[in-house]
Amino acid sequence: MHTSLDSFQKARPIWGSISEYVTTRRYRCLFTVIVLIFALKSALLIMLHSPSAITCENSAVKVEPKKSSSEPSRVSTNDARTSDGVSAQVVVNGNYNIEQQHNDIGHVKDAPAVDRDLIGITVDINYNLNVPSNWYDSFETTSPSYDETMISLHGHNIWKDEEGDELKELSLSSLLDQLQLTNNSFKLIGSPLDFPTLKKLLEEIKPKIFLEVGVFQGMTSTWVAHYFQSQSSFKDSYVISMDTWLLDIRFTWNGVKSKHVKETKTLPYFIGTSRPQGGYSTMYYHFLANCIKSGTTDRIVPLPTSSQNGAMTLLSHGIRPEFIYIDASHSNPDVMIDYENFFTILKPGGVIAFDDIGIESVKVAFHALVRKYNLEYHALHKQAYIYKRKEKYE
Repeated sequence: MHTSLDSFQKARPIWGSISEYVTTRRYRCLFTVIVLIFALKSALLIMLHSPSAITCENSAVKVEPKKSSSEPSRVSTNDARTSDGVSAQVVVNGNYNIEQQHNDIGHVKDAPAVDRDLIGITVDINYNLNVPSNWYDSFETTSPSYDETMISLHGHNIWKDEEGDELKELSLSSLLDQLQLTNNSFKLIGSPLDFPTLKKLLEEIKPKIFLEVGVFQGMTSTWVAHYFQSQSSFKDSYVISMDTWLLDIRFTWNGVKSKHVKETKTLPYFIGTSRPQGGYSTMYYHFLANCIKSGTTDRIVPLPTSSQNGAMTLLSHGIRPEFIYIDASHSNPDVMIDYENFFTILKPGGVIAFDDIGIESVKVAFHALVRKYNLEYHALHKQAYIYKRKEKYE
């Protein structure tokens, strides 16, 4: 037996010696710690690369289309998912993420840069609008009237040709005649906020100033203006219509790298509406003609400027709308800047509504805003609205 045992011990592989070595009392704890560290590291790598892992920064969340419903769904940032399948806290598709910095969430990485195009072009955004708490102290507490806003912004009523103007060929009516917009039938295409919801919010908020950011032909602006005219409770209410009216996405979408080239040549959105002159859009005058034809010029103040400059204009004049509807640029950083600017400018107690939140470039900006201010929003399929509570922001 001793001879057999000696032979066996001599024939044992090297791993047997190692096993015997590490089982000694002196090295047992060290070996255990090494094994645990290796196991923990392996598990962590698996979690980080697993498509089923869900975190607040990036995830792969399946988005299912929401069925049409007349009632909006209330969603808070504590909910795991909205009624349309989009998480209020988790950014969808894992291509970009929202980073938390201290208690402020204002940094977005790898956000889609272009409206439904140029896939792979992304931007990193870190933007905050800082307005001093006493900024509005020097302005009147009540919102300015239609006439006050018109004069403050333009210096005169733009709907009326100035008396004594010797250059009649430059008058608004003459320009519309030259562009053959005077006798055209009144028709609009656009993407207004769901009309039953729009009416409900107007009656609830009773805004004196309704701001539309991104106007196009004026479907929403003229509808709201006409509603103001028809209701005695809105006798002092009016619309500020803010847009560049340049339709400049056409320059991006007709490029060789774009997948929308054919659309710029066939869609009504691009043809037959702006009739560029010298390569410059005339859609602004199409909008003005629609306002005249709809009989709503006494309730609409046009503001032809970019949304970023428009936000600074409202701050400069102390204008705080009680109702804002945003359907402007869908490219970044434009969208994120617009949402930050106009939520900040919105009067406490008011409401802000958003269009096309299902588009990826818009979605990331919308959820960044929701998370940043810990907001509850009301989902309307691909639209949404948010109240700016007085008790929180006054």
